Amino acid sequence: MNIVKHANADYVKIELKENEGILSLTISDNGIGLPNQSGTSSPRRHGFGLLNIQERLTYLGGCFAISSRTGQGTQAHLQIPTTWTADEETDEH
Repeated sequence: MNIVKHANADYVKIELKENEGILSLTISDNGIGLPNQSGTSSPRRHGFGLLNIQERLTYLGGCFAISSRTGQGTQAHLQIPTTWTADEETDEH
């Protein structure tokens, strides 16, 4: 996350939790928010870096969501299963 570079935040909270085989990471800041966004949206609307995160998490069975309001900060929430077996691999590799 490019909080230091882009958000102009003076507060960042990082939470990492594991519950019932799901690893959750939530990153919140009080920065300027994402441009031209209001509410929750797909990372596809924000740039290639976030899209890359979305694609990698999806490949591993996880998910990624962003909530942002202009002038009120941003929250990114990532989830990924803690177990992954060869049976779940795709033909991509």
